[in-house]
Amino acid sequence: MTLDRELREPGRSAPDAEPGVRRRRPATGFRLGSVRGIEVRAQWSLLILAALIATSIALGLLPTSDEQIDRLSAWVGGVAGALLFVASLLTHELSHSLVARRRGVRVSSITLWLLGGIARLERDAPDARAELRIAIAGPLASFALAGVFGTAALGVSTLGEADAVRVAVDVLSWLALMNLMLGAFNLLPGAPLDGGRVLRAWFWHRSGDRLSSQARAARAGRTLAHVLIAVGLVEFALGAGLPGLWLAFLGWFVLSAANAEELDADVRRALGGVRLGRLMTPDPVTVTSDLSLAELVERFLLRHRSSYPVVDAGEVRGLVELADVRRVPVEQHASTTVAQVMTPLERCAIAAPDDEAVEALARIGSHARVLVLEGGRLVGILTPTDLARLAAAAHLAHGR
Repeated sequence: MTLDRELREPGRSAPDAEPGVRRRRPATGFRLGSVRGIEVRAQWSLLILAALIATSIALGLLPTSDEQIDRLSAWVGGVAGALLFVASLLTHELSHSLVARRRGVRVSSITLWLLGGIARLERDAPDARAELRIAIAGPLASFALAGVFGTAALGVSTLGEADAVRVAVDVLSWLALMNLMLGAFNLLPGAPLDGGRVLRAWFWHRSGDRLSSQARAARAGRTLAHVLIAVGLVEFALGAGLPGLWLAFLGWFVLSAANAEELDADVRRALGGVRLGRLMTPDPVTVTSDLSLAELVERFLLRHRSSYPVVDAGEVRGLVELADVRRVPVEQHASTTVAQVMTPLERCAIAAPDDEAVEALARIGSHARVLVLEGGRLVGILTPTDLARLAAAAHLAHGR
């Protein structure tokens, strides 16, 4: 079973990022390529999913359906089935992404992982109708693939009784069923599933309130998660084994994501009318671009925070973080300067102290740290700690 989700964090997802502001790549996983300008990545857990699928097809599906299929053919069919299923997940996510782009929503990347896919959108849908179209695109693509694979299985079955034909028919039939299940599961009514997005679009259309609709869809997702966990545990207790545990694990993930959805709505509601200057850490410690990494580590990173604005004679040059230093071998720290590893200003997230917090955080997207400038002068920095403090306050204010 797989799960489609869209990553959300407090303050993320609304207007497009300003020119030059780019989202940072995930810290884990690897790049597979790009499709129509959308970067496609995979977490290492995707390999576990592919291996499980290949094994289940080769050792379970094919020998069960036809004992005459030889071992090599079974494994070829298993690997092919796993690759086509991963391609199905990518198609599901691409459908979300391409519809989102047509509705004016920028898509930074797609990441495939153990439970499905993640389409990283730069902003919320502009209206309820766009939200519905983006949400429904993935399941519709999965249903279409189910039809394609099912039709292909029928066509191939007319080609004879050779081992390759039998393997192809069984694998194509399995892919048709899995895509049908994928589309149906994602339409269950609760965030973060696609059905939750559909539900949110409906609430939004009826009430006109985006945030309350998000919270209601998240609460529906939490109810759905409890049902999945309960059913999974009952199935396990009755002897279902791994499938029951898998369903319970899936429910646990839906529960975690639904809670994050509701907290996101709470935080964004709490930010209404708040200026960024109230949230930022004012007058942060800065470093110069000619500082060596050895000095940076010794004088700053070991004693203070893990990131620093880079300022030369009052001119803001960029931002240097612990992650930048880690990419350089220790033996090269003394000969490498901050200027060589920092993120230049044109690639940093930038905001002004008078910006409304909701709009600013939406604009800068997933950047973990924001440089706050006023008249070209650095006046503050917004860090994950600042956002965590706000999230904790919203969490307490709403009794969770």
